[in-house]
Amino acid sequence: MLIVAGINSVEERENRPTVLNSAVRSVVPADGDLDLRQGVVGFTLDPRYEGRLVLDGVPIPDDQLHFAAGVNSWTYRPGPGTETGPLRPGRHTARVYYWERGRAEDPAQFVEWRFSSH
Repeated sequence: MLIVAGINSVEERENRPTVLNSAVRSVVPADGDLDLRQGVVGFTLDPRYEGRLVLDGVPIPDDQLHFAAGVNSWTYRPGPGTETGPLRPGRHTARVYYWERGRAEDPAQFVEWRFSSH
C-alpha cells in the first residue's frame, strides 16, 4: 500500500499543470492536454501585460494572433497558410513571453507548457 501511494505521488507531480503566475492567467490547451491539430493555442495575461507566442520554437507573428482586448487574451489557430502550418500529430511545446505594457520585452520572462495533438 505504501508503494502504491509513492507511485501515485510521482504521477501527480509529473502531471501537475503549468505553474502560472500573476502575469500569465491561463494557457490553452492546458499543460498535458490532448487536443485537435486545428485547435487554438493561446494565453491570457493580466491587463498590465502584453506578450507573444512561440510554438515549437517558431515565433508566431502578431498578424496571425487573434487578440481579445476585453480579456487580454491572444489565440493562434495553426493551419494551412500559417507560420507553423497544420500541427503534426504528437507532442508540442508552447511558450508565452510577457512584459509590462510600455516596457521592453524581457526574454527571461516566459511560461512554457506542453500538449499533444492528434
